[in-house]
Amino acid sequence: MDTPFRTYTQQVTSHLRHVTPQEKAALQEELEAHLEDHTEAPASFCAIVF
Repeated sequence: MDTPFRTYTQQVTSHLRHVTPQEKAALQEELEAHLEDHTEAPASFCAIVF
């Protein structure tokens, strides 16, 4: 599945040299899911609003 974060996460995981292709794919999926969660979450109660 292509996500809005795919290019970014591919660039990040391209720097991982000592992991297997399966580990790299799992890390990329996890990072994408984390980024998607943060874009869907409401603003933190600690956020300062001006």
